[in-house]
Amino acid sequence: MDTQLIIELKGSLKKQGGYKQGSFLLNKPICDAFNLTLGNIYTDFLKAINLTDYLISAGSYYVDGFFFDNTKFNVPQVYGEYKMEFYVKKDDELLRCFNGYYEFHPKTYNS
Repeated sequence: MDTQLIIELKGSLKKQGGYKQGSFLLNKPICDAFNLTLGNIYTDFLKAINLTDYLISAGSYYVDGFFFDNTKFNVPQVYGEYKMEFYVKKDDELLRCFNGYYEFHPKTYNS
């Protein structure tokens, strides 16, 4: 992977009235960003969408029922709905961008 790639993340938390910008902002070299925010969870996510490459290629991906132990997530987040904008750049040139929507909620157990 090209270590000169920079990732910019802009996170928004959904509250009354829509998504509120600025709940999470990051602009770092891509390897540092993934390790800082996701740790080992990123590898598990790639397996869930049947990829082995560190970078996600262009296309549409749908993941349903991807669960992970939130104690392994390096950035604390409250339960709720989130929107993330991802921008991958090199030398200030935009190479890729995509949006992700996800929801954090407590795990439910069958009695």
